[in-house]
Amino acid sequence: MEEKKSELMVLREIKKELTPKEVEIVEFIEHNDQEVIRCSITELALKCKASESSIVRLCKKMGYKGFQEFKIALAQNISSEESVKYLQQDVELGDSAGDISTKVFNASIQALKDTATILSSDNMEQAVELIGKAKFISFFGVGGAGVVAMDAYHRFCKLQKPCQVFTDYYSQINKSLIVGKDDLIIAVSHSGKTRDVLVSLQEAKKNHAKVIAITQFGNSPITKLADIVFYTSSNETAFRHDAMASRIAEMTILDSLFTCAAFKDYQKVVDLYENSYKMFQNVKFDNLKNIKM
Repeated sequence: MEEKKSELMVLREIKKELTPKEVEIVEFIEHNDQEVIRCSITELALKCKASESSIVRLCKKMGYKGFQEFKIALAQNISSEESVKYLQQDVELGDSAGDISTKVFNASIQALKDTATILSSDNMEQAVELIGKAKFISFFGVGGAGVVAMDAYHRFCKLQKPCQVFTDYYSQINKSLIVGKDDLIIAVSHSGKTRDVLVSLQEAKKNHAKVIAITQFGNSPITKLADIVFYTSSNETAFRHDAMASRIAEMTILDSLFTCAAFKDYQKVVDLYENSYKMFQNVKFDNLKNIKM
């Protein structure tokens, strides 16, 4: 299934791969999209102080034949993108607590919406198949991604498969040295460029382990090492350097994977959940007096 993505979303995600002049063009389009759809390529070149060929190259990098085709696609999405721009406002000095919480919520909501538009159902089916075949599942992540990996580990244990989580280089590389063809590694990296994770995955691939990667939209190194890639999309700005909104999207992808996999062995997972619930109820404060030590 081909991944769908809006024009402004793609422009935002490919910025890191563009020349400085192309970045200037992108930023002009982002802030003046209504004006751009009324411009000729010559007028846009003058406004951006760029050459027409630079604009054409940018459009081709996005998968369009030229500026006219891009402009038509942009016009078709313009109304929805107007609401996106509001939702992606950054927190600013002087904002009230209410304004800040609203912007943080909106950023997370929009990250989920944007990620849903580029989520491949074919990839989901293939990933569930890999999970079903795996004899052992490992979760890799460092820093904020490590928190996501840890959350997924607790959930995937309910599939009654051996699982472990590794959140530092030494434990990841040690695991990568002993994996085999029946092992599955689910690696989370917002940038897709985290050295610790990449080195570990390179070693794991030498040992024929399967890899599912969860990373931001774009062409990062981790995508070359993964058998299946799930992309997130979010607008990380001044107060969101640590991929705050993306972590919500990453966790939702993993929740989706777990739920799909659980439905393959529905009754077994439900029984385990019920037993877990009973055990957790026993250790709640009101029930402690009933526990025999």
